[in-house]
Amino acid sequence: MKRRALAVCAGLVLLGLMPGAVQALVPAGLDQSNDPNLDNQHTLGSQADLAQTFTAGKSGLLSGVDLYMNGGNAPISVTIEGTSSGHPDGNVMATSGTGTPPSAANWVPFSFANPPSVTAGTMYAIVFNTGGSNAIWGSENTYPGGQALVANGASWITHAFLSSPGDYAFQTFVEAVQLTWDKAQIVAGATTQLTLTETMSFAAGSAANHYLLDLDGWPTWFTASGITCSPQITNCTISDFENLGVTAPNSGALTLVVSVTGPAAPPSSAGGTQVGANAYACLVAAAPDAQVVPNQSEPGCAEGFASLAIGAFQATLAPTSTSVQPGANEPGSVIWLLPFASIGFLGGLLVLTTRRRRRSS
Repeated sequence: MKRRALAVCAGLVLLGLMPGAVQALVPAGLDQSNDPNLDNQHTLGSQADLAQTFTAGKSGLLSGVDLYMNGGNAPISVTIEGTSSGHPDGNVMATSGTGTPPSAANWVPFSFANPPSVTAGTMYAIVFNTGGSNAIWGSENTYPGGQALVANGASWITHAFLSSPGDYAFQTFVEAVQLTWDKAQIVAGATTQLTLTETMSFAAGSAANHYLLDLDGWPTWFTASGITCSPQITNCTISDFENLGVTAPNSGALTLVVSVTGPAAPPSSAGGTQVGANAYACLVAAAPDAQVVPNQSEPGCAEGFASLAIGAFQATLAPTSTSVQPGANEPGSVIWLLPFASIGFLGGLLVLTTRRRRRSS
């Protein structure tokens, strides 16, 4: 998309109060949003590029964005860019398919063939162009994690609705990996049976050839001896899960679950710590060069983490007895003393005693 200065047909139209204009259910995967169902609604049609910056609330795959638009004219697309000083930085992370705004205002979805990875707390930009004949809805400074912007030549300026900085009406959808242990804490110096489960919900609209789940790092003293997978997974083996990953064909929206079970035997020296495990879920394109490469270490992948507390080593000691002589007027007595080891826990230290490997594409 070319960025041009604000054209003559770029106008601001105050719509006024329109109570009950939108009653939307919260879709699955919704992360950030600015709702158009507000008392201070406005629309803008522009031949200049527009952008809405947003701050990701969770890490994962940005599967799509929605813009609240009307017009019913030319189809448009959006790109996702990184930001610098609160403005789009020109680094295109993904380009969506096209969507055509309806004549009556509504959410227009835009999905990505290869969703980019986003990181919680990082700001990104949705960049688009209404084409002049369509219109984007917005409100006055109602989204704290970003801002509405208009291209002004090679730079960006804040788009103000009336006297306030504006925000366009948008929604972002992030699919995140869930990685969980079945126990919150185990004891050092003992063997405990554990289950580690990875879950990923893939959204529809991806052009990936197949989906992939991969266990990437785990404690050296946890030995996976059994595995169960969703039926769509074609190679449900421990070796695959711990190496190149288990896969399922892309059949649209799909939730995949993989669990590995086995003995965990942390050494006594691990007591009072926490250990981590991490896993990836990826969209794998039919051809390697079809993937959009965002500014992430793992293109097209989301990462999940799980932590496990390790209680302090507990020694087992036999009880001992001490004979005590009774006093002159006291009956004979024996006092039994049972020494014991208390369990201590030192939280806050994350010790990744894990096996690490380089993932291959």
